[in-house]
Formats: sequence, C-alpha cells, structure tokens
Amino acid sequence: MCTIVLREVVRDRAQAAPGRLGSAADTGQGCPWAARAFGLGRTLAYELARRRGFPCEVHRIGCLYRVNTSDLLRTPA
Repeated sequence: MCTIVLREVVRDRAQAAPGRLGSAADTGQGCPWAARAFGLGRTLAYELARRRGFPCEVHRIGCLYRVNTSDLLRTPA
C-alpha cells in the first residue's frame, strides 16, 4: 500500500512540473528514497545499486547513488 502511495506522490509532483521531468533540472533522489517506491529497504537498495540490479537506472556520482525521477516513473510497478 505504501509503495503505491509513494509512486502516486512522485507521479503527481512530476505532473505538477512537467517541464522539469527528464530535463537536466531533474536531479533525482537518493537510493533509499527511490527504494521506498519499490518497497525495498535501505540496505538492500544499496546492495542492488552496487551490483547493478536496482529496478531502475542508478547513477553513481562520487560516493552518492542517485535515481532520476523520470527513470523511476518509467519503471513498471
């Protein structure tokens, strides 16, 4: 239930600012935030990101893992 609600919130925010979705201004969110959208825990999310097995594309920037909001929305539930 919580997973569905979080994905709906992300989708609603993306629709409120359509010009930002998929643009350079879409800086994305951290791995734990995106993991909640898939019903995953923090530790598993980082493990999947390291192994390149996260449900959507994860970008590594220095020591940070980021997920673009547009990638999150395009991933099937």
